[in-house]
Amino acid sequence: MEIRNTFEVPLPPDDAWKMLMDIPRIVPCMPGAELVEMVDDRTFKGKVAVKLGPLALVINGTAQFEDIDDQAHTARAKAQGSDTKGRGGANATPGLFRVWRRN
Repeated sequence: MEIRNTFEVPLPPDDAWKMLMDIPRIVPCMPGAELVEMVDDRTFKGKVAVKLGPLALVINGTAQFEDIDDQAHTARAKAQGSDTKGRGGANATPGLFRVWRRN
């Protein structure tokens, strides 16, 4: 499955990039997400609570930036995690996100 999402941030690209790369600041903006540990400047441990109809999961996992290009405002990250009750897991292969100026 490929998920694509676009949203506008009312900031110049350089300022938006700095904000989006500030992981402790941005995690609280994601419903159900919690930053548990910053392993280093590219690796983060966290958990996310997800409810899909009658199914509620809490997934513990790790996310890691594989590539960050501050000049081009792009980053590639991967993530993996597993349900705390052993009912399943999730993996996200390296995905690209970027900040650009809308014309």
